[in-house]
Amino acid sequence: MPKRITYSILILFICALIFSFLDYRGEYLAERKLFFANKTLSNILKNQESVPSALYEKTAKQYKYIISKYPKTISAKGARLLLGRFYISRKEFDAARLEFNKILNQYPEDKNYCAQALFAIGNSYESEDKWNQALSTYENIMNNYIGTPLAMNMPIYIANRYAQKKDDTNKNSYFSKAIEYYQKIAGEYPNTQLGYIAMNSRITCLELMGNWNAALEALQVMVNNYPNTPSVINGLKMIGIISFLKLKQPQRAVDIYKDFISRHPKHKLNTLLEKQINTIKNQMDKKEGGTKGVSKSAQPQEQK
Repeated sequence: MPKRITYSILILFICALIFSFLDYRGEYLAERKLFFANKTLSNILKNQESVPSALYEKTAKQYKYIISKYPKTISAKGARLLLGRFYISRKEFDAARLEFNKILNQYPEDKNYCAQALFAIGNSYESEDKWNQALSTYENIMNNYIGTPLAMNMPIYIANRYAQKKDDTNKNSYFSKAIEYYQKIAGEYPNTQLGYIAMNSRITCLELMGNWNAALEALQVMVNNYPNTPSVINGLKMIGIISFLKLKQPQRAVDIYKDFISRHPKHKLNTLLEKQINTIKNQMDKKEGGTKGVSKSAQPQEQK
């Protein structure tokens, strides 16, 4: 009896290995075919006017073959998106949206994939100069796919589209809407990567609007709330840049750096910030009346 159990386990193990190998092989074959299909499409897009229609049909068939032959592979998902993009390049917008909607229907649990499909649908409407439909689609991503990279980029993308059209009224209006959108997410997801991304995106909007006071205040909140992120040093640098170059108020940087040190007394950047504070004070004193106003205690080399 023990031997039979052992043999059964061995057979199951071998079967698992075989199926694993087949899955890997399927993914590999699909990836190769997708590579060659993409290469063909790239050449087509470079010379669209001189490409025979037969080559277009062949390329579409290559994507469809990958989708039908290897439906469970990552390459098949990529092929579906690229097939839709292929149709957009051909100005076959209804066919493109049909492919993208298949993604929404077949993979509702894959938020990133669905967001990409919706973004492509919005692009198709833009290509047809149907901005209202495109805007509605983009806002669908913002509202229903929160947390995906596309959702987080969408408000700024929309505002920049208005900027490209030289529509300053709607551009400024949408930047204001974007700021509220990011502020809400930051409040709902505190102390998370999503919350950090939202705060950073809000700061980007304020900078693009030229609202430097609000940007500086938002930066101070961000570095204090997320002091251990790898990019905190960039936030601290931006505080100095905005205080010096945009607001001409270097004391603001000094105050914010001191506040950071007091809130995070053991932070690894504190030594650097203290040196920066001394440097700023020296520059301010020189500007006011020469080096005579600089006290010895403010000079780091004389500290004991």
